[in-house]
Parts: sequence; structure tokens; C-alpha cells
Amino acid sequence: MLRPLAIILSLISIAPALFATQIDPAHQLIISVRDQKVMLLENGAMVTTYPVSTSKFGLGDFLGRMTTPLGYLMVAQKIGDNAPAGAVFHNRRFTGEILTPNAPGRDPVVTRIIWLRGLE
Repeated sequence: MLRPLAIILSLISIAPALFATQIDPAHQLIISVRDQKVMLLENGAMVTTYPVSTSKFGLGDFLGRMTTPLGYLMVAQKIGDNAPAGAVFHNRRFTGEILTPNAPGRDPVVTRIIWLRGLE
């Protein structure tokens, strides 16, 4: 009974190494949850910043909780790459609706979704 559990725990402990890809130290994104901004760095120098929206469920690393993860992460998937600005997404799918910036009474996910994977 303990042997299958030990094998599963071993697989979990090496899983990050199996799925991680090379980190490109020349290109980094630093996200400020407090400021709701992402900063692009190239070779340690700031190139630009962009507004971002983090999870309304707060910060955390719990699977299925829909929180914004902390730590060293990589972009696992970018959703909405060819969608127009203001495109509304629900359940990671484009709904066909396009909103203007700061649409009153609305707070949908718009334009792009960046799906992250932890590296720690």
C-alpha cells in the first residue's frame, strides 16, 4: 500500500523538472499585484509596463482556487492571441462580445489571458 504512494510522491517531487523549460534570463516579466501592472525587462533594463488584472480571489498557490500564484512562473499558454482589443472571455473562450475600456457596471476578463505555470 505504501509503495504506490511513495511512487506518486516521487513523481510529484520531480514533476517541475519534467515540465519546466529553459528560463530566458534576458527576458523577464515582473508583476506588481498592488499596482496591477506588469513590467517587461530585457537584460535587466525596463523596456515598458502594461496594465494587468490579477484574480479577484486574491493570491495563493492552491489548485482550483482561481487565485493569482506567487513565485517564479512561466507563461504556459496565451489565450486570445488574435482577439481584438476589448474582446470578452468567459471560461477562457471568446464570447464574441467586444467592450470599450472601463465599460460601466462590468468587470469581465478582456483582450488576453496569460495562463501561468509555477517553476518552484
